[in-house]
Amino acid sequence: MDQRSGKKASSLGMTIEDVFFKKPWIEKLSKSKDESGCRILNFINAYNGDDFPNWYQGRDCNMTDFSAWQSCKKTQSCSCASNMVNLFTIGETSINTLGLNEGKDEAIQYFRDGIDAALKGIESCELNNRSSFTYIYTAHPDKHMHALGVEHDQVDNVIEEIDSEVERLWDELRNKNYDASVILTADHGHITVDSSDMVEIPDELLECLEYANVGVHGFGRHAYFHCRTGLQSLFRERWKALDPASPLLNNFILLSSEEAISEGLYGPNLPLWKARPRMGDFVAIATGKHTIGTKKEMSTFANKSVGAHGSLLPEEMSVPYIILSPI
Repeated sequence: MDQRSGKKASSLGMTIEDVFFKKPWIEKLSKSKDESGCRILNFINAYNGDDFPNWYQGRDCNMTDFSAWQSCKKTQSCSCASNMVNLFTIGETSINTLGLNEGKDEAIQYFRDGIDAALKGIESCELNNRSSFTYIYTAHPDKHMHALGVEHDQVDNVIEEIDSEVERLWDELRNKNYDASVILTADHGHITVDSSDMVEIPDELLECLEYANVGVHGFGRHAYFHCRTGLQSLFRERWKALDPASPLLNNFILLSSEEAISEGLYGPNLPLWKARPRMGDFVAIATGKHTIGTKKEMSTFANKSVGAHGSLLPEEMSVPYIILSPI
Protein backbone atom coordinates (compact mmCIF):
# COMPACT_ATOMS: atom_id res chain seq x y z
CA MET A 1 0.00 0.00 0.00
CA ASP A 2 1.35 3.44 -0.95
CA GLN A 3 1.16 5.40 2.30
CA ARG A 4 1.12 8.81 0.65
CA SER A 5 -1.88 8.22 -1.59
CA GLY A 6 -3.56 5.36 0.26
CA LYS A 7 -3.74 3.45 -3.03
CA LYS A 8 -2.60 -0.05 -3.84
CA ALA A 9 1.00 -0.08 -5.01
CA SER A 10 0.01 -2.06 -8.08
CA SER A 11 -2.42 0.68 -9.16
CA LEU A 12 0.57 3.04 -9.29
CA GLY A 13 2.47 0.72 -11.62
CA MET A 14 4.64 -1.01 -9.02
CA THR A 15 5.64 -4.65 -9.33
CA ILE A 16 6.90 -7.10 -6.73
CA GLU A 17 10.48 -6.30 -7.81
CA ASP A 18 9.86 -2.65 -6.86
CA VAL A 19 8.99 -3.71 -3.32
CA PHE A 20 11.58 -6.43 -2.69
CA PHE A 21 14.83 -5.51 -4.41
CA LYS A 22 16.69 -8.77 -3.88
CA LYS A 23 15.78 -12.38 -4.48
CA PRO A 24 15.23 -14.49 -1.35
CA TRP A 25 18.02 -16.97 -0.68
CA ILE A 26 15.52 -19.80 -0.68
CA GLU A 27 15.14 -19.45 -4.44
CA LYS A 28 18.54 -21.10 -4.74
CA LEU A 29 16.85 -24.36 -3.78
CA SER A 30 14.65 -24.22 -6.84
CA LYS A 31 17.78 -24.11 -9.02
CA SER A 32 19.46 -27.04 -7.31
CA LYS A 33 19.76 -30.06 -9.59
CA ASP A 34 19.98 -32.40 -6.62
CA GLU A 35 17.82 -31.45 -3.65
CA SER A 36 18.51 -34.67 -1.78
CA GLY A 37 21.34 -33.04 0.15
CA CYS A 38 19.34 -29.94 1.08
CA ARG A 39 17.51 -29.50 4.34
CA ILE A 40 13.74 -29.62 4.40
CA LEU A 41 12.51 -26.18 5.52
CA ASN A 42 9.57 -26.10 7.93
CA PHE A 43 8.04 -22.63 8.31
CA ILE A 44 5.66 -22.40 11.27
CA ASN A 45 4.37 -18.87 11.39
CA ALA A 46 1.38 -16.81 12.50
CA TYR A 47 1.81 -14.73 9.34
CA ASN A 48 2.11 -17.37 6.63
CA GLY A 49 0.21 -16.06 3.62
CA ASP A 50 1.23 -12.43 4.19
CA ASP A 51 3.33 -10.76 1.55
CA PHE A 52 6.70 -10.70 3.31
CA PRO A 53 6.64 -14.38 4.41
CA ASN A 54 5.50 -15.33 0.91
CA TRP A 55 8.57 -13.55 -0.44
CA TYR A 56 11.21 -15.03 1.87
CA GLN A 57 9.65 -18.48 1.54
CA GLY A 58 10.12 -18.21 -2.21
CA ARG A 59 6.40 -18.44 -2.91
CA ASP A 60 5.08 -17.18 -6.24
CA CYS A 61 1.75 -15.62 -5.34
CA ASN A 62 1.28 -13.01 -8.07
CA MET A 63 0.94 -10.36 -5.38
CA THR A 64 -0.66 -7.12 -6.45
CA ASP A 65 -1.12 -4.89 -3.42
CA PHE A 66 1.71 -6.06 -1.09
CA SER A 67 -0.50 -5.33 1.91
CA ALA A 68 -2.07 -8.59 3.01
CA TRP A 69 -1.08 -8.01 6.63
CA GLN A 70 -2.55 -4.51 6.66
CA SER A 71 -5.80 -5.60 5.04
CA CYS A 72 -6.01 -8.84 7.10
CA LYS A 73 -6.23 -10.86 3.89
CA LYS A 74 -4.23 -13.97 3.12
CA THR A 75 -2.96 -14.99 -0.28
CA GLN A 76 -4.75 -18.19 -1.21
CA SER A 77 -3.00 -19.52 -4.32
CA CYS A 78 0.78 -19.73 -4.01
CA SER A 79 3.40 -22.10 -5.32
CA CYS A 80 6.75 -22.54 -3.60
CA ALA A 81 10.01 -22.10 -5.43
CA SER A 82 11.01 -25.52 -4.14
CA ASN A 83 9.29 -28.67 -2.93
CA MET A 84 11.68 -28.50 0.03
CA VAL A 85 9.37 -26.09 1.87
CA ASN A 86 6.62 -27.13 4.31
CA LEU A 87 4.23 -24.57 5.79
CA PHE A 88 2.12 -24.63 8.94
CA THR A 89 0.17 -21.57 10.01
CA ILE A 90 -0.54 -21.08 13.69
CA GLY A 91 -3.29 -18.83 14.97
CA GLU A 92 -3.05 -15.25 16.13
CA THR A 93 -5.02 -13.91 19.07
CA SER A 94 -7.88 -11.55 18.23
CA ILE A 95 -7.08 -8.03 19.37
CA ASN A 96 -10.38 -7.67 21.23
CA THR A 97 -9.45 -10.55 23.56
CA LEU A 98 -6.10 -9.10 24.65
CA GLY A 99 -6.16 -8.48 28.39
CA LEU A 100 -8.78 -11.20 28.90
CA ASN A 101 -8.10 -14.78 29.96
CA GLU A 102 -9.42 -15.85 26.57
CA GLY A 103 -6.64 -13.96 24.79
CA LYS A 104 -3.95 -15.35 27.07
CA ASP A 105 -5.21 -18.92 26.65
CA GLU A 106 -5.45 -18.53 22.87
CA ALA A 107 -1.89 -17.25 22.61
CA ILE A 108 -0.57 -20.18 24.63
CA GLN A 109 -2.57 -22.75 22.66
CA TYR A 110 -1.42 -21.32 19.32
CA PHE A 111 2.22 -21.59 20.37
CA ARG A 112 1.57 -25.12 21.64
CA ASP A 113 0.14 -25.95 18.20
CA GLY A 114 3.34 -24.58 16.67
CA ILE A 115 5.52 -26.81 18.83
CA ASP A 116 3.37 -29.82 17.90
CA ALA A 117 3.77 -28.94 14.21
CA ALA A 118 7.54 -28.59 14.63
CA LEU A 119 7.87 -31.99 16.29
CA LYS A 120 5.69 -33.61 13.62
CA GLY A 121 7.68 -32.02 10.79
CA ILE A 122 11.04 -32.97 12.29
CA GLU A 123 9.90 -36.55 12.90
CA SER A 124 8.73 -36.86 9.29
CA CYS A 125 12.13 -35.70 8.05
CA GLU A 126 13.98 -38.08 10.36
CA LEU A 127 11.88 -41.03 9.19
CA ASN A 128 12.84 -40.17 5.62
CA ASN A 129 16.51 -39.75 6.56
CA ARG A 130 16.41 -36.03 5.74
CA SER A 131 17.89 -33.17 7.74
CA SER A 132 15.67 -30.19 8.39
CA PHE A 133 15.55 -26.55 9.42
CA THR A 134 12.44 -25.53 11.36
CA TYR A 135 11.49 -21.88 11.86
CA ILE A 136 8.80 -20.97 14.41
CA TYR A 137 7.50 -17.42 14.68
CA THR A 138 4.79 -16.41 17.12
CA ALA A 139 2.90 -13.12 17.40
CA HIS A 140 3.22 -13.29 21.18
CA PRO A 141 4.18 -11.88 23.60
CA ASP A 142 4.69 -8.95 21.19
CA LYS A 143 0.98 -8.49 20.54
CA HIS A 144 0.13 -8.59 24.24
CA MET A 145 2.87 -6.09 25.02
CA HIS A 146 1.68 -3.65 22.35
CA ALA A 147 -1.85 -3.71 23.72
CA LEU A 148 -1.19 -3.95 27.45
CA GLY A 149 2.32 -2.69 28.14
CA VAL A 150 5.34 -4.70 29.18
CA GLU A 151 4.52 -5.05 32.89
CA HIS A 152 1.01 -6.53 32.54
CA ASP A 153 0.41 -9.83 34.37
CA GLN A 154 -0.80 -11.55 31.23
CA VAL A 155 2.47 -10.76 29.48
CA ASP A 156 4.29 -12.64 32.23
CA ASN A 157 1.84 -15.53 31.98
CA VAL A 158 2.28 -15.86 28.21
CA ILE A 159 6.08 -15.76 28.49
CA GLU A 160 6.09 -18.43 31.22
CA GLU A 161 3.94 -20.75 29.12
CA ILE A 162 6.06 -20.17 26.01
CA ASP A 163 9.11 -21.07 28.08
CA SER A 164 7.41 -24.30 29.16
CA GLU A 165 6.59 -25.19 25.56
CA VAL A 166 10.18 -24.58 24.44
CA GLU A 167 11.29 -26.89 27.26
CA ARG A 168 8.84 -29.51 25.97
CA LEU A 169 10.29 -29.16 22.46
CA TRP A 170 13.82 -29.65 23.72
CA ASP A 171 12.90 -32.60 25.93
CA GLU A 172 11.20 -34.34 22.99
CA LEU A 173 14.19 -33.79 20.72
CA ARG A 174 16.57 -35.22 23.34
CA ASN A 175 14.32 -38.16 24.20
CA LYS A 176 14.33 -39.19 20.55
CA ASN A 177 18.11 -38.71 20.30
CA TYR A 178 17.82 -36.32 17.36
CA ASP A 179 21.00 -34.51 16.40
CA ALA A 180 19.36 -31.12 16.82
CA SER A 181 19.96 -27.68 18.29
CA VAL A 182 17.45 -24.98 19.23
CA ILE A 183 18.08 -21.24 18.98
CA LEU A 184 15.75 -18.76 20.68
CA THR A 185 15.89 -15.08 19.85
CA ALA A 186 13.73 -12.04 19.12
CA ASP A 187 13.72 -9.21 16.60
CA HIS A 188 13.40 -6.39 19.15
CA GLY A 189 12.71 -5.49 22.76
CA HIS A 190 9.84 -3.45 24.21
CA ILE A 191 9.05 -0.54 26.51
CA THR A 192 5.82 0.69 28.04
CA VAL A 193 4.65 4.09 26.79
CA ASP A 194 2.16 6.03 28.91
CA SER A 195 -0.29 8.53 27.41
CA SER A 196 1.81 11.34 28.89
CA ASP A 197 4.73 10.13 26.76
CA MET A 198 2.83 10.46 23.48
CA VAL A 199 3.71 13.44 21.30
CA GLU A 200 1.85 15.00 18.37
CA ILE A 201 3.57 16.80 15.50
CA PRO A 202 2.77 20.54 15.65
CA ASP A 203 1.12 22.27 12.70
CA GLU A 204 4.19 24.37 11.82
CA LEU A 205 6.08 21.14 11.08
CA LEU A 206 3.18 19.41 9.36
CA GLU A 207 3.01 22.30 6.87
CA CYS A 208 6.45 21.28 5.60
CA LEU A 209 5.65 17.61 5.18
CA GLU A 210 4.31 15.56 2.33
CA TYR A 211 4.20 12.49 4.55
CA ALA A 212 5.22 11.47 8.07
CA ASN A 213 5.71 7.82 9.01
CA VAL A 214 4.74 7.87 12.68
CA GLY A 215 2.51 5.95 15.06
CA VAL A 216 2.55 4.57 18.58
CA HIS A 217 2.73 0.96 17.34
CA GLY A 218 4.76 1.77 14.25
CA PHE A 219 7.51 4.29 13.67
CA GLY A 220 6.73 6.75 16.42
CA ARG A 221 10.04 6.06 18.13
CA HIS A 222 12.04 6.59 14.97
CA ALA A 223 9.79 8.79 12.87
CA TYR A 224 10.50 9.30 9.18
CA PHE A 225 9.71 12.69 7.66
CA HIS A 226 9.24 13.19 3.92
CA CYS A 227 9.30 16.92 3.22
CA ARG A 228 7.49 18.79 0.51
CA THR A 229 9.78 19.66 -2.37
CA GLY A 230 12.24 22.36 -1.36
CA LEU A 231 11.12 22.60 2.28
CA GLN A 232 13.83 20.47 3.90
CA SER A 233 15.76 23.47 5.25
CA LEU A 234 12.59 25.13 6.49
CA PHE A 235 11.56 21.96 8.31
CA ARG A 236 14.87 21.79 10.15
CA GLU A 237 14.73 25.50 10.98
CA ARG A 238 11.24 25.18 12.40
CA TRP A 239 12.27 22.13 14.42
CA LYS A 240 15.13 24.09 15.97
CA ALA A 241 12.77 27.01 16.66
CA LEU A 242 10.27 24.91 18.63
CA ASP A 243 9.42 26.06 22.15
CA PRO A 244 12.32 25.14 24.49
CA ALA A 245 9.84 23.11 26.52
CA SER A 246 8.65 21.17 23.47
CA PRO A 247 8.69 17.39 24.06
CA LEU A 248 9.93 16.96 20.48
CA LEU A 249 12.93 19.20 21.04
CA ASN A 250 13.77 17.67 24.40
CA ASN A 251 13.16 14.00 23.74
CA PHE A 252 14.15 13.39 20.11
CA ILE A 253 17.30 13.74 18.05
CA LEU A 254 16.59 15.00 14.53
CA LEU A 255 18.99 13.72 11.88
CA SER A 256 18.95 14.01 8.14
CA SER A 257 18.87 10.62 6.45
CA GLU A 258 22.46 11.16 5.31
CA GLU A 259 23.53 11.90 8.89
CA ALA A 260 21.76 8.76 10.13
CA ILE A 261 23.52 6.69 7.46
CA SER A 262 26.93 8.14 8.37
CA GLU A 263 26.27 7.32 12.05
CA GLY A 264 25.78 3.69 11.09
CA LEU A 265 22.16 3.56 12.24
CA TYR A 266 21.23 1.45 9.21
CA GLY A 267 24.08 -0.98 9.68
CA PRO A 268 27.71 -1.20 8.62
CA ASN A 269 26.93 -1.13 4.90
CA LEU A 270 25.36 1.65 2.89
CA PRO A 271 21.64 1.16 2.18
CA LEU A 272 20.75 0.05 -1.32
CA TRP A 273 20.25 3.10 -3.50
CA LYS A 274 16.82 1.83 -4.47
CA ALA A 275 15.77 1.92 -0.81
CA ARG A 276 17.04 5.45 -0.18
CA PRO A 277 13.80 7.28 -1.18
CA ARG A 278 11.84 5.27 1.38
CA MET A 279 13.95 6.74 4.16
CA GLY A 280 12.65 10.25 3.59
CA ASP A 281 14.54 13.43 4.43
CA PHE A 282 14.80 13.24 8.23
CA VAL A 283 14.47 10.74 11.05
CA ALA A 284 13.60 11.71 14.64
CA ILE A 285 15.03 9.25 17.17
CA ALA A 286 13.57 9.02 20.66
CA THR A 287 16.05 9.36 23.52
CA GLY A 288 13.58 8.34 26.22
CA LYS A 289 10.08 6.88 26.35
CA HIS A 290 8.40 9.60 24.29
CA THR A 291 6.72 8.39 21.11
CA ILE A 292 5.25 10.37 18.21
CA GLY A 293 1.64 9.46 17.52
CA THR A 294 -1.08 10.50 15.11
CA LYS A 295 -3.94 12.83 15.98
CA LYS A 296 -6.30 9.87 16.26
CA GLU A 297 -3.94 8.03 18.59
CA MET A 298 -3.79 10.98 20.95
CA SER A 299 -7.45 10.38 21.80
CA THR A 300 -7.51 6.59 21.33
CA PHE A 301 -4.73 6.04 23.87
CA ALA A 302 -5.64 8.81 26.30
CA ASN A 303 -5.06 7.54 29.87
CA LYS A 304 -3.73 4.23 28.53
CA SER A 305 -0.36 2.52 28.58
CA VAL A 306 0.79 0.57 25.53
CA GLY A 307 3.94 -1.17 24.34
CA ALA A 308 6.28 0.27 21.73
CA HIS A 309 9.75 -0.25 20.31
CA GLY A 310 12.05 1.04 17.61
CA SER A 311 14.56 3.39 19.22
CA LEU A 312 17.85 3.05 21.08
CA LEU A 313 16.95 2.33 24.72
CA PRO A 314 18.56 -0.85 26.07
CA GLU A 315 15.11 -2.36 26.69
CA GLU A 316 14.36 -2.01 22.98
CA MET A 317 17.71 -3.14 21.61
CA SER A 318 18.59 -6.02 23.93
CA VAL A 319 17.22 -9.37 22.76
CA PRO A 320 17.80 -12.92 24.03
CA TYR A 321 20.04 -15.29 22.10
CA ILE A 322 19.85 -18.72 23.67
CA ILE A 323 21.32 -21.90 22.18
CA LEU A 324 20.26 -25.36 23.29
CA SER A 325 22.68 -27.92 21.96
CA PRO A 326 23.41 -31.57 22.75
CA ILE A 327 26.46 -32.09 24.95
